[in-house]
Amino acid sequence: MAKSSLRLEAIELRKQGQSIKEIAQNLQVTKSSVSAWVKDVLLNEAQFLALQARITEGRKRSRLLNSLNWQKRRLELAKLYKNEGIKRLGTLSKKELLVAGITLYWGEGSKTKKEVKCAILIPV
Repeated sequence: MAKSSLRLEAIELRKQGQSIKEIAQNLQVTKSSVSAWVKDVLLNEAQFLALQARITEGRKRSRLLNSLNWQKRRLELAKLYKNEGIKRLGTLSKKELLVAGITLYWGEGSKTKKEVKCAILIPV
């Protein structure tokens, strides 16, 4: 198709309320070309609001997908670290597990002004 016919078609599609990106994809031309061709076409309020709503929905969908991708990565890393820990430590005896648990519990005291206070007191 000649550029002039593409330009006319782009103007018509914009008058129907299509986005610049959609028009560029439909006509297989660059967005910058479409933008230049339709810069004088004004959208009515309903068309403008419809485009804004689609943009907002697209952003929401993008944020959700990004969040899900990060969640998947975090779970994969947690699994990787767990497997690496098991590989390095092997199995712990009951006594070793008890000592590790007590140490963690003991370390959970309050922490203020460069001072650590124990959560429990163990008689010596």
